[in-house]
Amino acid sequence: EFNFKRKLSRKILKLMDSIESVNKIKKITNIAKESKIVTGKEKENISVEDIKKIIEDHEKKDIRDLTEFLKSIGGKKRIKDITTAADIIYRTIEVIIHETLTKTNSPADLKKITEEMTDMLCRYLFND
Repeated sequence: EFNFKRKLSRKILKLMDSIESVNKIKKITNIAKESKIVTGKEKENISVEDIKKIIEDHEKKDIRDLTEFLKSIGGKKRIKDITTAADIIYRTIEVIIHETLTKTNSPADLKKITEEMTDMLCRYLFND
């Protein structure tokens, strides 16, 4: 169980980094839309729709990777639909990052948040 928690914790940290990158891209896209920097499909510009597609593809890849991770773990899982669980976990981490990590950036807080998320997800996955 300890080994799994350590793997899950590393996976959460990786997802947090990935989601944080996506959130930065989303902010840039919003700024570009508001200031009309991105104007369309001109050769030298990338459109807002192109950026949204890049974000969507990135999120889908993260969720696919998480789905594969969940499939690979042993033990009797409480969850029945791994794909839906992966999406729920991804969206949960996304909200937690948005609501907590944007307000604090200390390594101690990141460690506490990761530990609590790992515990929460173990209970969700295994009713531990």
